[in-house]
Amino acid sequence: MTIETLGDMTREHARVLPEKTALTFVEASVGDTHRSWTFAALDAETNRIANALLAAGIEPGQRIAYLDKNAPEYFLYLLGGAKVNAVSVAVNWRLAVPEMAYILNNSEARVLLVGEEYLPALAEMSLEHAGTIVVLGDPGSTGYPTFEQWLAGQSDVDPHVSVAPEDVCYQLYTSGTTGLPKGVEITHANFLHAMTASMAAQEFSPDALNLVCMPLFHISGSGWGLIGMYYGASSVMLRDVNLDLILDVIPAFGVTHELFVPAVLQFLLALTKCRETDFSTLK
Repeated sequence: MTIETLGDMTREHARVLPEKTALTFVEASVGDTHRSWTFAALDAETNRIANALLAAGIEPGQRIAYLDKNAPEYFLYLLGGAKVNAVSVAVNWRLAVPEMAYILNNSEARVLLVGEEYLPALAEMSLEHAGTIVVLGDPGSTGYPTFEQWLAGQSDVDPHVSVAPEDVCYQLYTSGTTGLPKGVEITHANFLHAMTASMAAQEFSPDALNLVCMPLFHISGSGWGLIGMYYGASSVMLRDVNLDLILDVIPAFGVTHELFVPAVLQFLLALTKCRETDFSTLK
């Protein structure tokens, strides 16, 4: 099978690497119990999400949005959306409430997956298109379903909606430093070319261990995570850029690949702990 769209990634790896760990979420420390998905489990869960999106009335080309810090559900949601030809929009949680609302309205997002931390911000927004709102965590008295409630009863059978490589799969927004943020559209073909030709020098393989900790609203977070999944690598995901936890996770999990922006590298190098960390697994 050839991987031609983002949805094909879980289909292919569930076929050839079903029991391999695809994604592990480390929330607080390396000694805690972590949530993990094999490629087979990832494929089944993304199928359930795909079917939940269809039940919510999502049609090809419509936008589905995410507002939260890093959570593993983001990748399940994105890949499930890709299977029904939906376009993922990750909202910058660092923005002011009116700016977040602008992105959600400008993208015409029909479904919003929001972390409970951002429910107060959501309460201040007037959303024009989001007919379905799902909460990661405790929705309180809002009346919104949790992620688990939303997926309850959904089939894990792939809906096999027609998706072409030329279809848009991502819409990430610019920072808006010279005006309002602008949605940048990325197609499946764009992404897959970047994962192959542009990333050849990175030497990814199924033996790689990829660390994902940059914010998911940025390509260095969400895009980097998808690169590892494309190659059948195992990925470890952190809630945010936790410097101490980063330095614990690298030797504990044997991280081989990571992406840090220059500011994060500078902060890491300023820590005494950085000089004591075993980086020998890094490629």
